[in-house]
Parts: sequence; structure tokens; C-alpha cells
Amino acid sequence: GLARGQQILTLNTRTVADINANEGISAFFDTNDTVAFEMQPVVGASFTSNITKGIVTIEPVPRKRIIPNAAGGSVGYMRLSTFIRTADPMFSTVFSEFVAAGVNDIIIDLRYNGGGLVITAELLGDFLGGFANAGQTFSYTQYNADRAVNNSEKLFQLPPVDTVNTSRLVIIATQGTASASELVINSMEPYVNVFIVGDRTFGKPVGQIALDFCDKRMRPTAFETVNANFEGDYFGGLPADCAAPDDLNIEVGDDADPNIIAAMSYLNTGACPVTTSPGGQFKVSTELDARQSDRRGPPEREYLDAY
Repeated sequence: GLARGQQILTLNTRTVADINANEGISAFFDTNDTVAFEMQPVVGASFTSNITKGIVTIEPVPRKRIIPNAAGGSVGYMRLSTFIRTADPMFSTVFSEFVAAGVNDIIIDLRYNGGGLVITAELLGDFLGGFANAGQTFSYTQYNADRAVNNSEKLFQLPPVDTVNTSRLVIIATQGTASASELVINSMEPYVNVFIVGDRTFGKPVGQIALDFCDKRMRPTAFETVNANFEGDYFGGLPADCAAPDDLNIEVGDDADPNIIAAMSYLNTGACPVTTSPGGQFKVSTELDARQSDRRGPPEREYLDAY
């Protein structure tokens, strides 16, 4: 019964403030296998749901849809929650549907995606750009001068199924969009028109390697990644071209989602919607926000076992 926009009132009848002031949230969940969540919906009376610990299978693609474009044709929308291997077969399903719908413009919703496996990010890149750019550079991984022998180049490959010839790529982002998400954004920019709506990304243009040391495993930050134009270094994040709020009262990806409004405004009119009142009403601006000069930077590359 838990859903977007609900507020946690108590956990086992205790407020979060009380738990934090005593043992802390982590310790609380460590010592309670079943927790009674008292929740306040956006509309209606509060309710309690008893939730017991268990193994959860993450849904990497919780939503996909085809959106009619007022300018003609269709837009493919995919929300990607994290870069994990179970997303790989989902890409084939989603992009096959995009092909069947005649999609050329794509919206990838990465607003809560903090990264994951680089190999999955590279596969997404193949679906987005491999059709037209097979054999060209997706990204370069660069170590320091003492470890330059480990430098590598990732090339676009044709994906395992037919995919779209991406014309315009819109990314929905927040300050929680990081790592492998930023890798895809930065690496696609030399090849397609990439447009960010929402908020500036986190800014993690570096990655870790795993080193075993006695009985420990260390993950030192060891490399950076740049795109085909050797552009990177965006420690301040990748800025949004069109700002849009993340309204918790609206389902992610719905027509009324301010980020979808911003994305479709750009695709239909070439202009950004801007918030003109505290109530969050939108109008279409007459020109796009200027892309900031710190747009570039090497996104993070993570190995299969590194997060």
C-alpha cells in the first residue's frame, strides 16, 4: 500500500525523529524484522501497513510508454531505476516496442538513478546510438600516467535486436542522477541532440576499481571517463537545459508530470517551459536556456562488481 507522495508518520508507533535521537534508523531496521509503517496519503486518512524483511527483486524498468507527439510521430519513454544486469533483456523489449511505434525521439527518465554497472550503461548506449554509430567511440576510460597501460576505449556495437535511429534524446534528471547515468548522457552528446530536463545531475565523473587487500576489498577512485570528443570533468554536475520540479503528488512519467511537460514542450516546440508562479504553472519560453560551459566531464565507469 505504500506509494509515491505518502508521508511516514511512525514506525512501530515511534516517530522517525524519536528513532534518530536514540538508536538511529539503521539500527532500528537491523533489530526489527517486521515494521508497522503508519502512512499519510496525499488524500485521505492515514493507514498502517506491516512490512517484513525479505529478498526484493528490483524492477529496473518500472515504466515505459509511447507518447504521441503533437509535431507528428511518437516519442518513446522509459524510466530506468538503476543499471543492473536484469535491465539488459528489458532494453530489448522496450526498444522493440519503440521500433514498432515508429519512435525516433526518446525520453529516458533517470531522476533517481544513482548509477550501477557500466556494462549495462554501455548496452543502453548501444541501443541509443549503435544503429548509426557502430564502431565509433562511445567513451574512453583514462587512468593516471603510472597506469596508462590500463586505458581503454569502448566502441558502439549493434544491439542484439533492431533499435531506433535516435534523433533527439531527452534525459530527465535530478541531483540524484549520477555515475553510470551521467556516463550515458556525456557519451551520447557527440552523436545526438541530448537535452536535460529537471535539475542538474550529481557530478561523479570518476570510477572505482576493486582491490583485495588481506581480508578486505578496497574500492579506490582510480579513473575518469570521457566521451568521443575527450570532454569530461563535470564534477559540478551536468546542468539542466530546462528546469522542472519533481512533484511527488504526480506519478512519475504521467502526462501531468512537470518533467514530461518540459520534455514534450521541447520536442514539440523547441522551447523550454518555465515556472511562472508558486503554484508551478508552466508556460513556454521563447528560447532555450543556454547550455552551461561546464557541461562536459568524464562520467564514472564502474566494473561489474563496483558500485
